[in-house]
Amino acid sequence: MGKIRILEDHVVNCIAAGEVVERPASVVKELVENSLDAGARRVEVELESGGRTLVGVTDDGRGMDRQDVLMCIERHGTSKLRTEEDLNHVSTLGFRGEAMPSIAAVSRFELTSRPADQEVGTRLAVHGGKIQPPEPAGCPVGTRVMVRALFYNVPARRKFLRAAGTELGHCVDAVVREALIRPELDWTVTHDGRALLRAPAVKTRAARAAELLNDQGQALFPFELSSGNATIEALLSPVGVHHANAAGAMFLYVNGRYVRDLTLRKAVNEAYRHIVPKGRYPTVVLELRLPSDEVDVNVHPSKVEVRFRDTNDVFRFVADGLRDALERHGLRRVVPVTPYERPPQPSLLASPTAGYDAGPPPPRVAPTPQPTYTPPTYTQPAYTPPSPPPAVHTAAPARSRRARGGRRARSG
Repeated sequence: MGKIRILEDHVVNCIAAGEVVERPASVVKELVENSLDAGARRVEVELESGGRTLVGVTDDGRGMDRQDVLMCIERHGTSKLRTEEDLNHVSTLGFRGEAMPSIAAVSRFELTSRPADQEVGTRLAVHGGKIQPPEPAGCPVGTRVMVRALFYNVPARRKFLRAAGTELGHCVDAVVREALIRPELDWTVTHDGRALLRAPAVKTRAARAAELLNDQGQALFPFELSSGNATIEALLSPVGVHHANAAGAMFLYVNGRYVRDLTLRKAVNEAYRHIVPKGRYPTVVLELRLPSDEVDVNVHPSKVEVRFRDTNDVFRFVADGLRDALERHGLRRVVPVTPYERPPQPSLLASPTAGYDAGPPPPRVAPTPQPTYTPPTYTQPAYTPPSPPPAVHTAAPARSRRARGGRRARSG
C-alpha cells in the first residue's frame, strides 16, 4: 500500500494558517483589508487581551449574501480574481482567497453580513475548521467578523504568542498603517471595552499623520512627484525629526498596500544620508503608485513583499525625487561629498595648537647623503684536529695482606 496521501482540507488550512496568520495582528490586517476592498467608510476593531481572546472587525461595506458567506470560507474562494491574466493587474489588497479559511481553521470564527439589497443577513460559525449550518440574522449593511480564542486548537502556535500588551501594540500598529494613507475613513479601536484609538475622517494625509504620529507627525511636510506613469505622494520629516527604529519611522506603500521593501527603504535612506545622523531613520509616509503590471504583489502569502519589474529605476526615481524635495525645503547636505568619498578626518596625531597661525613653515632642506656601510670581510681558518695524547700504562695497586686475609675470613 502506498504511503503518500492527500491531506484533508482542514489540515491544509491549518498549514496555510502558519503562513498567513502569525499573531492577532495578522488577523487584524487581513480582516481590515477585506473591509477596505468592500468599500467601507467606517472600520471598527475590537480587541480583548491584546487580541489573544478576541479580534473583531466591523465595517459598513457592501456586505455578502448567503451564498458568498459560505464561499468566502472555502480555500481559494475569492471575488477578486478570475483568470491567470488577472494576477498581472491586481488592484485589490486581497486576492488569494486564503485568509478567511486559514483564520477559521485555527479559531472560533463567526461572520455576520448583509448586502444592501437584502433585508436579512446571514450568520455563519466555524469552530476549528468545522462549519456550522448558516442561519439568518438581523444586522446592518456590511460585515462583522469575530475571531475568538486564536490558536486554541494549535497549542504549539498559541504558546509562542507574546504578552497581551505586546500583541496589542502590534494590532494597533496594523490599524495605524492602514489609516495613515486613508484619511477619508473613520477608524476606531477598542480594547477590553475601552476606546483606544479614534480617528475620524479628515481631509488630508498630513492631518491624519498629525493625529496618529503625535509630535513627529505634526512636523512632516507634504511632497508629490509624477513622472510618466509613476507617482509619489509622501510626508517627509525635516531636520531633527528622526527615529531609532526603521520599522517605527518609515511607512512605505505601493499602490495602497503597506510593504516592507528593501529597495524603497534604501532609496529613502539615500535621500536622507547626509541629513539624519548615523543609526537614526527619518520619519516618512510614502506611497508609490505604479501601473499594476510593473509590480508583482504575489510574492508571499502575507502580501507585504513586492517585486518591481525594474528595481534600479524605482530606486533612482524615489531617491532623486526625495533628495530634490529636501533641498527645495532647505534641507541641504551637511557634508557635500559624492557617494564614494569620505569626509576629511582629523589626524589622531594632530598638535593641540593645530589651527593657530605659527608663521611660515621652515624651508625644506635636502637630506645629507650618508656613507654606505660595508661590513669587514672575515675568513674562517681551516679546522685541524689535535693529535691524540700518548698511551699511559699504570699498574694496579697491590692489595694489602690484611685485606686479603679479611676477605678469606669472611668467605670461610
